[in-house]
Amino acid sequence: MMYLRVTKTLLAGLLLAALEPASCRYTSRVRVPDPDKPMTRDWPCPSAVDIDPCICESDEYYNLIMDCSNVIDEMELFRVFEAAFPFEDILELVITQDPLDPHHNIRMLQEKVFGPITFERIRITGTKMAEVHEEAFVKSHDFLTYLNLANNQLRSFPFETLVSYTKLDTLLFDNNNFTDLFSIESPSLHTLSVSGNHRLLFDLDVFTKAPALTAIYMANIDLDELPPNLFSTLENIKTISLEDNYLKALPEFAFNPVKDTMTQLILNGNLLNNIYHDSIHGMAGHGFLSMVRNKMEYLESDIWQPIFDQAINGSINLAGNPLVCGCDIAWLMLADEDRYLRVLTETTTCNEGTVVHSLDKQYFVEHCPTVLH
Repeated sequence: MMYLRVTKTLLAGLLLAALEPASCRYTSRVRVPDPDKPMTRDWPCPSAVDIDPCICESDEYYNLIMDCSNVIDEMELFRVFEAAFPFEDILELVITQDPLDPHHNIRMLQEKVFGPITFERIRITGTKMAEVHEEAFVKSHDFLTYLNLANNQLRSFPFETLVSYTKLDTLLFDNNNFTDLFSIESPSLHTLSVSGNHRLLFDLDVFTKAPALTAIYMANIDLDELPPNLFSTLENIKTISLEDNYLKALPEFAFNPVKDTMTQLILNGNLLNNIYHDSIHGMAGHGFLSMVRNKMEYLESDIWQPIFDQAINGSINLAGNPLVCGCDIAWLMLADEDRYLRVLTETTTCNEGTVVHSLDKQYFVEHCPTVLH
């Protein structure tokens, strides 16, 4: 069974920036000139003339970074990577373009477009690319750790090949034109981001073959219903973001990873006004739950107290909700030593604007005896 969503604003660049790889060049490579090949002045890079309009740079550890942002189309990419490369292992490939620029027309990554060259990191963003051939990165299966194909026009990707990328850690597909997210099979993948793909559909077993996942970003995908047990097989999950969707309710077992590992659960900008019992499990004791800008009115103790207990050394942000702040929060206001109140952020207000932390506790003592009992 597939689950659907309806449209919203484009994912802010801050999220993608946070998912960028560290820029450090810590891998030291031994580069020895091949006595059978002439050593060019651009060594260890290939000849600058041969790879124009790409630019090759080397750091002090001889890690090579190829910037091909000025490439016009896939045929020019083919030509560049037919050049004689002193070394076939490149640290990073960068192609950053403007999809509105009529001079840039990369529309597909074809089979073996990069020849024998391998990459550890690939960042191709802002192109008109709609398709990636299943063997476009075939030589990098044993080396690729970071693949960023965000902000293109991708409609499809060979998801079935992911299992071949034995070291892949981070996969970013944000702000493309995907309509289907197929089962992710990868023993190594830690971070997956598919935010900004509108009306995205996925199967209930989409994450069951990716046991190492620690972060999942599915913001702004028009999600209006969350199936139960979607995250139930994940043993190491720390961050889940479903913000800026159209969720109205969280069903039982909406979030129930194997262990109490979630340190960030971000549900901002939805339409949530109904939280079922046992909908949230697996928060770490120092975890952060954010439900800013939703429609929550009541914080019933049988629903919310177990959630607060999970994040007892963390924080819960309910700012921007029309909270009634009646006897339904007496348990929150009057718990010994502010056990629960200190978990709630000081930005959380009642529907008329009063900060919850500033409410008079005596009011709840006098007006909510039945609730307290």
